[in-house]
Amino acid sequence: MSIRGKSNAAKPTEAAQCGVASPSYFDLGSISVTAARILLVEHSPSMGGRTAATLRTEGFEVIVTRTALEALVRFRQDRPDIIILDLSLPRNDAADLASDFLSADHLAPVIVVAEADLSTRQSAALGAASVLVRPVRETVLLSAIRKARPFEVQKLARDNEPCPEMFGSSPAFHALRSAIDNAARSSGPVFLTGDSGTGKSLAADCIHRISGRAKEPFLTINCAALSGEAGAGALAGIEAAYGTVFLDHVCDLDPALRAQLLYLIENGGADRSMRIISATNRDPRSEVLQGRFRPELFHRLDVLPIHFPLLRDRERDVIDIANQKLPELAATESCFFTAVSHDVEELFLSLPWTGNVRELLNVLRGIATFEEGPIITLDMFSPPLLRSLRIEGSALPESAASCPEWTDKTLAEIERLVI
Repeated sequence: MSIRGKSNAAKPTEAAQCGVASPSYFDLGSISVTAARILLVEHSPSMGGRTAATLRTEGFEVIVTRTALEALVRFRQDRPDIIILDLSLPRNDAADLASDFLSADHLAPVIVVAEADLSTRQSAALGAASVLVRPVRETVLLSAIRKARPFEVQKLARDNEPCPEMFGSSPAFHALRSAIDNAARSSGPVFLTGDSGTGKSLAADCIHRISGRAKEPFLTINCAALSGEAGAGALAGIEAAYGTVFLDHVCDLDPALRAQLLYLIENGGADRSMRIISATNRDPRSEVLQGRFRPELFHRLDVLPIHFPLLRDRERDVIDIANQKLPELAATESCFFTAVSHDVEELFLSLPWTGNVRELLNVLRGIATFEEGPIITLDMFSPPLLRSLRIEGSALPESAASCPEWTDKTLAEIERLVI
């Protein structure tokens, strides 16, 4: 979708799929538009990249797709507030796609962008809120978005949703989310347990934000980093704390400081308004039984226990998280990625994910940095990466496991085999 700046501005070179135009190329004037989630359906990667960069500069969340099928999947998954549709999609995909958008339960205004030689009347017949003819100035596009006001109510509702960054559809996630919501309504100490990378720190922040203490301070203390007099001084600082104090890695606290922490918790701060949330990636009961953690401190902390499931035990949540986070990572890395392929979904479901969500995000970030999109495909996973993910040839999806001679080969060796 071509966006043209002022006539006296130098036009940037054609961007690659990961290219982003220089901010000086766009003159947005004084138009102020309420931020929203926009689904951009653009056949051209370079045009889509430039348009997405412009809209993100204005504060919009942009989901970029290139095909009708991909757009329909993201429409159903992400429920955008507004749609910008390139009418020059191959075949008659744009017309069918617009019909699907307009007949769905989730209603979102559609802005159609057409070539000058296409009939605008035909475009308008698709039911579009606006019909724009290329080349489209950014001021014209933003004006069309501003006129599509129905999305603002949906945007407000999503903004008011507690902790939207925590999502999933598996029974394990629903049980976890229910426990978090219940803990937020209480004022008792919360003890979060689970492997590293399962989201304990995120949940601690979420509990604070949806609790009655949301307007009070949220203090995080990394207990594993406390020792000696400096650690004693850091702990002493919470004596007068109020709001929420998050004690991360609490089982790694220096044994010499545990008596001081117990005293501070028992006193509950200067005005007894301090709320404690603790977290550990160890089994605290095992730590107590083996004499590595004070039982009286454990019982002070373990009032509202919440255990976090492993990512591999959350069924298809790994796919939901990947598709939800990938556009955000791609925007951070200035790349054009929107989703993962079906083969990669099979791969993700077969992985042990020993690093849980953190490991997943690291994999996505690495691929978004070094590869070109818009879809993450199986051939983007090098043998060293697959080995680092602890995958044997038999555990790969059938499409990848069909080449056992590639197992334990370097990329250069595989290239020679293919040639």
